[in-house]
Amino acid sequence: MSRRRRRGAGPWLALALCVCAGLLFAACGGNNSAKSTPTSAATSPEGSAGPAPTKFASTGSSTYDKLIAQMQQIDYPKDLINGTTLGKADAKVTIQMFEDFTCPHCLEFNAALEQQIVDQLVKTGKAKLEFHYFPLRDSSMPLMVGAACANDQGEFWEFQRRLFIEQAKVDAMPAAQYSDGMTAAFGETGLKQYAADLGLDPTKFAACLTSQAPIDTIQADVTITNNLNLPGTPSFVVNGKFLGDNAPGTIAGWVKLVQDTTK
Repeated sequence: MSRRRRRGAGPWLALALCVCAGLLFAACGGNNSAKSTPTSAATSPEGSAGPAPTKFASTGSSTYDKLIAQMQQIDYPKDLINGTTLGKADAKVTIQMFEDFTCPHCLEFNAALEQQIVDQLVKTGKAKLEFHYFPLRDSSMPLMVGAACANDQGEFWEFQRRLFIEQAKVDAMPAAQYSDGMTAAFGETGLKQYAADLGLDPTKFAACLTSQAPIDTIQADVTITNNLNLPGTPSFVVNGKFLGDNAPGTIAGWVKLVQDTTK
């Protein structure tokens, strides 16, 4: 999986809640195009979580429709949710995922493997997932602020699911519609709509969007990525060890990695 090196954290405090669509390119994919075509990893039988009907309107692209369906069917067991962590507190292995909601490779990983990791490693208590914000650019920040605000009301995992689904829907659009699609999907109005769809308190969510607290949360994760010198998204750290390009691409690989880590 090719990755492009991240940009600096940027002036968080000056960031307005809007998406500068012209800055949104596939930074995690190592190219300068405005959008990235999913790789085979997201649709291979080994990486697929299995077919499921999507509850969202068809994008007109079978590849993106499959990504949406895979994301939609992921079961985030509520009894194992603790903020941005998913799993049992006493799990011996912690898988830290550093992701950007506009990164196509993050979408592919989650669609292809997250359900299987949840089923075989999280629900069984062998490992827990820990999400960390890794903004590749300033225009990623509003999405992350929205997710952090959803987390304040206990709905981080469902909110991040929606962000990735919206990414897939926009990525399926013709290039001429891409910028407008990103602005509509990830502007303030879009974020508030996703919160409303999840039944979040709209007043609290709106107030959070313009507060300092979510920015501090994201900045704390940026500090972690800088300390670990992580090169791009998605990046995985298992029990404190950065996997680099050795992150497994199959569920069998993740199971073996967790088993080897606990030996």
